[in-house]
This record gives sequence, C-alpha cells and structure tokens, in this order.
Amino acid sequence: MKKCEWHRLVDSKWQKLEQELGSLHIPTEKEAINGVKRLYRHIMKKPFEGRVEVAKKRNQRTWIRCKTTTRKGYFTIERVLTVSPKYQNFWHRGWSAIIHDLSHCVHREKNPTLRPHHHYQLRIEKEMTDYAIKHEFHKSK
Repeated sequence: MKKCEWHRLVDSKWQKLEQELGSLHIPTEKEAINGVKRLYRHIMKKPFEGRVEVAKKRNQRTWIRCKTTTRKGYFTIERVLTVSPKYQNFWHRGWSAIIHDLSHCVHREKNPTLRPHHHYQLRIEKEMTDYAIKHEFHKSK
C-alpha cells in the first residue's frame, strides 16, 4: 500500500484535528484501556477475550500476546492485549499511535496469511480512526 493512501485516509485526519485543537489529548492509562476495548469490539464485533493492560516496560509496543499459565492443576492460555505505556511511536502520538498498533493486531487476527500494511490493514485503521474521531476519543470523553 502506498504511503500517500495512508496519509490521505488516516494521518491527514489526525493532522487536521491537531491543527484545529492546537494539540491532541494524550489518554490516561484508564482511557487507553477502555478505548482499546471499544475499538476492538467495534471492528471484531465481539469483545476482547482476555485482559487489557498497560505495558510495564518502556519500549513495549501495543500487541496481543498469549501467556501460558498453570495454577492448581489447570493449564490455561491467557490472551493479554498490552498497550504501549508512552502511546507513541516514530511519527504518531496518542490515539493515532494506539490505533495504528491495534490495527496491526486486529489485522493479524482477521487475516493471518496477509502481510502487515496490506490494504486490509489500512481499512481497519481507517475504520478505527473514524470511530475514534466520531466518538471524540481525542477530547478525553
């Protein structure tokens, strides 16, 4: 997928909001966790089955991982969606970073045989961005 498509469908929306508002709200940990759950449910049409938490390590990115645990004779695989603690990557901050990383997770679950940054992942990221802006995630609501 061409970079210009990403800019047109996703990045330009965040840039426009940032110009209008002066700066975008960086979510608190609670807002990030609740927002990620809402975005996942919106795209997947079902709630995330597992735990959503903020990463404890500085450089950990937003990702879904499976954690194997054994307790009292039970073997369980727990799904954990970890949200980056700084909510930023190389060019994004706040919700745009969370949504970009989360779109990779959802794309991997929906389309496991397709490469990252496939146009289906762009569709997921665009849909999440539109949902977040419509529901004013950037205004701490």
